Amino acid sequence: MRRSLFAVTVTVLLAASCASSSGQTRATTPGVRVAAAFYPIEEILHRVGGDLVDVVDLTPPGAEAHDVEMTAKQLEALHSTAAAYFLGQGFQKSVQRSIESLEQAVVKVDLLRGIPLLDAGSTGETLDGGLDPHVWLSPANMIAMTNDVAASLSTLDTANAATYRANAEAYVARLTALDETMASGLRQCVSRTFVTNHRAFGYLADRYGLTQIPIAGLSPDDEPSTKQLEAIAAEAMRAGATVIFVEENLSPALADTLAGELGISTTKLQTLETLTTDQLHEGVGYVTAQEANLSALRKGLNCA
Repeated sequence: MRRSLFAVTVTVLLAASCASSSGQTRATTPGVRVAAAFYPIEEILHRVGGDLVDVVDLTPPGAEAHDVEMTAKQLEALHSTAAAYFLGQGFQKSVQRSIESLEQAVVKVDLLRGIPLLDAGSTGETLDGGLDPHVWLSPANMIAMTNDVAASLSTLDTANAATYRANAEAYVARLTALDETMASGLRQCVSRTFVTNHRAFGYLADRYGLTQIPIAGLSPDDEPSTKQLEAIAAEAMRAGATVIFVEENLSPALADTLAGELGISTTKLQTLETLTTDQLHEGVGYVTAQEANLSALRKGLNCA
C-alpha cells in the first residue's frame, strides 16, 4: 500500500527553481512542484530536491504551525502540486484536511509512516490517537524522513532519481554528524530532566536519554489546570530543575509564572516548527538551530 501511493502519473510543472543549499547537486531542468506542510519538511525537500523541485510552503515563516489555517491562495497553490508532504496524527488539522481532500492525482505523503511514534501522555487529547507527532526533533527521524522523501521524489521524477539520492546522502551525512555531536554533548550531565513550555521535545529526550517535563500538552493550547500546574512545579522541584526552556514563537507567560514560583530562570529552545523570515535570511537551518538547542541544553543541564 505504501508504494501504491506513488504509482501515479504526475505532471512535471515548469516552475521557478528554488535556491540550492550547499551540499546539494545543482540541476537546470524544470522542477516538480511539491507542497511542504511546515518548515522541517520544507528543508528536507530543498535539501533533497535542490533546483529540481519548486516547494510550496503551507506554513508561513514565523507562524504557529499547530494553528495555521489554509488561505485561498495557499489552497490554489496546493492544488497545482504533484505531491504534498505532511505529518499526520492531527498535528496540523487544517493542513492535513486540505491535503487529504486533494484530487487523486496528487500524491499525498504522510512522513510519519514508518517512524515509531511515542505515546503523547495524558495531555495529548487534542491530537489524533494520543501519539506524539513531533518526530523531527530527533535527527534520526529527520534521516528517516529524508530517505522517504528521496524515494518518493525518485518515483515522481525517475529521470533525476540519481540526483535525489546523491542530495539525500549528503544531507543524511550532516544529520548523522549532528546526531553524534548531540549524543556526545548530552552524555554526561548533572541533570537529565528538563522543563519545557509544551510537550514538543519527547523524541529529543528519548534519543539522548533525557526526561521532559512539559507545562502544556502536545498543542500549545493544551494549558494545564491550576492543580496540574502545581503537580508540574512539584515534579520540576524534585528533579532539581534549574531552568525552564521556552520556545521562541510561543507565549512565555506560563513558563515565567512557574519559573517565578520555583525561583529559577527561563531560556529559549527552538522547536523548529517554524523559522522567522529574519532567521531564514540569516541562513539558520535545521542543523544550526539544533546546535543552538544543544548549547542551551548543555548549559541548562550542567553537562560536562
